[in-house]
Amino acid sequence: MIELRSEDLPTAERFPWWCELTSRQMYPTLLSSDHADDYRAAVKVLELGRVTVAVPEFDCMRAVRTQRLIRRSDPEVWTLTLICGGSLWIEQDRERHELRIGDLVLQDPSRPFRSEALEAGGVARTVQLDLPRRSLPVPEQASARGTLCWQKLPGEIRFTVDGSLKDSAGDGRYAVFRIHYRSRTAVGWSTHTKDIRTTKGHNAPVSLYVDWRGSASRGLKDFWMQVCKQGGGKRTCDGHWH
Repeated sequence: MIELRSEDLPTAERFPWWCELTSRQMYPTLLSSDHADDYRAAVKVLELGRVTVAVPEFDCMRAVRTQRLIRRSDPEVWTLTLICGGSLWIEQDRERHELRIGDLVLQDPSRPFRSEALEAGGVARTVQLDLPRRSLPVPEQASARGTLCWQKLPGEIRFTVDGSLKDSAGDGRYAVFRIHYRSRTAVGWSTHTKDIRTTKGHNAPVSLYVDWRGSASRGLKDFWMQVCKQGGGKRTCDGHWH
């Protein structure tokens, strides 16, 4: 394990050192901070084969990763980050996420993003894992959100899935919103897996509304949702049902 600290350097060299270190150790970003004149930061780095574990601690700062920087250097990794101290926000694909202690976020550095470690949150502390893209079965540039509601009526259960399906990459494939559930019949439980919405025929980036309705006569259980990308005879799905 390697441990590096800005305090080992003269005051004026600390923030430029941090910018260079993060660019070299992770991927290039444009960094700025109100504390650039005397920046406090430290990081522990552990290489585990193709996986890199970093534990940084740093003052408030802003980071921007542009398409130009991605073309300059794309490590083709997923960054999985656990927030251990402070508060941050990340904006990617026009979606902004406010992060607090205990939050876990999967970030794609192969796409532009903006982020900021906030002054009010104090010193930011995170644990970051850089994982090779092929090591995680994550559908590229697709996301789905859904809310399940049901109503029990005499002799019938009616249920709906309301939400959205997004595809942000025009890569020749389309996004798929899948559901899986079990319904009770006269002879036992029957299993169902359905594609309830796709972006096929739509040009990315696109966001579509999901409004799917179903029914079960005797009972309903084990309801799960999943997002996939499909095309060229191949389907890539999120590694977990939700």
